[in-house]
Amino acid sequence: MSTSTVEELHASIRSLEAELPTAPPEMRSILLTQIDSLKQTIAMFQAAAPHMEAAKAHRPQVAPHLVEWFRPIPAVSVPAWIPDGIHRSQVDASMMRAPPGARVYEDARGISCAYPGEKGVSLAVVNGLALSFDAEGRLQWQTFYENGCARWSIGYHSNGQRASVGFYASTEPHEFIEHGLHTRYAFDGTVVAQAEYVNGRLHGWQKLWEEDGYPIVGTHYVDGREVESVRPDGSANKQ
Repeated sequence: MSTSTVEELHASIRSLEAELPTAPPEMRSILLTQIDSLKQTIAMFQAAAPHMEAAKAHRPQVAPHLVEWFRPIPAVSVPAWIPDGIHRSQVDASMMRAPPGARVYEDARGISCAYPGEKGVSLAVVNGLALSFDAEGRLQWQTFYENGCARWSIGYHSNGQRASVGFYASTEPHEFIEHGLHTRYAFDGTVVAQAEYVNGRLHGWQKLWEEDGYPIVGTHYVDGREVESVRPDGSANKQ
């Protein structure tokens, strides 16, 4: 866990604390428990931080022939039009570009496009863009749907930096079937994971990095099955 992760935990605490004044009585104890748990996690990290930092000096040097191989590749470009880091107060229905037949539904924590359901018969079906925000109005997710099926999504850290990005090949509502390259980022924008999927199964290389960019491992998958792993020092393991 890095210093940036601690910043994220502090941001999560602030978000939960912002919910306390309006939370119903039965939810307050849950929120307080979550806040206390996050504070304990931060304390544990701060106690372990000197040892974790010292351990970095003993990490093996990345093998010369793997330096470029372990370099993250550009993340996929999703057709998003809502700017990263936008605040809830800056978003209105006109920005959502609702498809024909869809309505815009909104409240303090989210705004989305959906086909209206029949009263008492069916629920609204998300179609188009959906945005979600935390209690302080920071953008957490923007996801695009076609007839309730996820097509792409961007997740965000509390500082507005992207936390994840990728496409989906979902065939049913409420499922997220990864397809293509998915990328995850640390709080400061450093790539910490990239993985290739085909219809929800890992297929290709999955590569992981520490939050300072040091590579951890690259693992090759075929149809969801691990077949080979490569360490930064050049050691490899074939299944």
